[in-house]
Parts: sequence; structure tokens; C-alpha cells
Amino acid sequence: MAHRVIDIPGGGTRFEDKPSIAFTGGGNEPVTVRVTYRAGYSQDKPLRIGELTFTSVLEFRFIEHMAEYEQYENHEGDGVLGLVEVLDSEYVKTMLRSAPAASGPNGNRFAETIPNDSIHHYRVLFDEYGKLDVIALNVEVR
Repeated sequence: MAHRVIDIPGGGTRFEDKPSIAFTGGGNEPVTVRVTYRAGYSQDKPLRIGELTFTSVLEFRFIEHMAEYEQYENHEGDGVLGLVEVLDSEYVKTMLRSAPAASGPNGNRFAETIPNDSIHHYRVLFDEYGKLDVIALNVEVR
């Protein structure tokens, strides 16, 4: 259970049960995953929207809340109603171990421009919606 909570607008995803998730790119372009969600709820204030943009995505996975399970026991507690970076991720280790032969120097699995330690595992949990795991080079919070 090793993760780092990343501060997001609204402080979390507690009030969101139907975020918008868009996947763009592919082919010769890096894949981007954009998540838009309600960043808080108040009858007295206007609706606030938060946006998480995962760039240079290598893998993404959504599990519906009613079917939620964890593939790796040591990541069982990695998650909050919000965004975390899963540290020492078994998912990243599996990807690096299972990916085709390295095309980059010094053991970089994907290319000389993508060092192994620049690959991150992010997890977003939504109440009554599910869990989104994204393995990417970066996340932008807005």
C-alpha cells in the first residue's frame, strides 16, 4: 500500500458518479486520456469542473465499481476518492517485464527517449462509478 495522493480541484471525486472520459491520439501520436468531473457540490455556488489529463499513455484500464477487484494484493489499499500515483507499481513492473525487447539503451524498455523510471501508474476512484488505472508519462491537473 504505497501511494502518493495528488491534490486535485475539489479535493477529491466524492460527488462524481459519471465523469466524462475521453481517449484521443494513437497511431503515430501519443495517446491522451482526459477525465472531466464535478469538483465539489454546493447549492450556493456554481458548479466547479476539474480536469485530469494523462499524457503519453501506455495503458489504461477501467473497472466498474460493482465488479471492482485488485489484481495485485500489495495494491489493495492504493486509492482514495481522488487521484493517486501508485508507487513501486506491480502494473508498471509487469509492463516493463512483458513488453517487447528494449529498443533503447541502458535497459530502457521502450526507447531511448522513455527512461523506465519516467513511467508512472496513476489511479482515480469515483464513488458509485469505478476505478481508472492509467500508466502514463505525466498527468496535468486543472
